[in-house]
Amino acid sequence: MYSANLSSLLFIAFLGTNREPLSLATVFRVLLCMGALHGFVAWMHDILIVRHGIVEIYNRPAAEGRSPEEIVTHYAPLCFFLLGLTYAAGALLAFEAFVVHQKTNVASIVWVSLAGVVLMFSLPSLAYRASEGKQR
Repeated sequence: MYSANLSSLLFIAFLGTNREPLSLATVFRVLLCMGALHGFVAWMHDILIVRHGIVEIYNRPAAEGRSPEEIVTHYAPLCFFLLGLTYAAGALLAFEAFVVHQKTNVASIVWVSLAGVVLMFSLPSLAYRASEGKQR
């Protein structure tokens, strides 16, 4: 699900990236662009699916009877930004290893895959837990 939703945005964030070692400026450009793109698109997506009753979210704003915008804004901006940023970080690691350095052995594939999965599951999850922890 993530790859299908994130890959087109990653393409936009990667536009203009050369096949050479990544500079710090390029890394920041891709990370921030992808975080902002995914953060905004997913935020609007969740507002619409909550507004139209496709999904129900149980958090403090929902319990208080708030609007779909308030319910989703409670978690979406930070969590979706971090999800896009960590997806881009994994893609940058893969780009550097597979394209720039042409390391396509099993060890490199496993290392890059594990790093990407750990990034995507840890930071956004911690941010979500922190946003939910504020309510208690």
